[in-house]
Amino acid sequence: MYDKSEGFFLNLVKSWVMILVLWVPFTLWLPFAALICLVALLLGARAFAKEILRPMDYMMAGSFGWGSTETVSARCGSSKKDCLFCGIICTLLNFVDKNHCSNAAERRGLNDTRTG
Repeated sequence: MYDKSEGFFLNLVKSWVMILVLWVPFTLWLPFAALICLVALLLGARAFAKEILRPMDYMMAGSFGWGSTETVSARCGSSKKDCLFCGIICTLLNFVDKNHCSNAAERRGLNDTRTG
């Protein structure tokens, strides 16, 4: 639905500007960012890889409808008891960073039960 106060044509123009200025470049760059991140991880440059993974994390959370200001690990940290996907994600991330999901949920102020 469009913002009726601005009119259909202006909303259509704004949508096309967002597509051309934001969606196209981000979409075209994403495979390169993923490849660069993979190479960095394979070469042991974890700090550099995290700089690429962090925005991907926000993007994924937004795609799940969890809000673009949350991370997947923070949301999973607050939902791992009720969500099989979240439990699996937290278990895997705990292998890399102990209590990663719980700590992320706590930093975000999400309801967390501190079970890992």
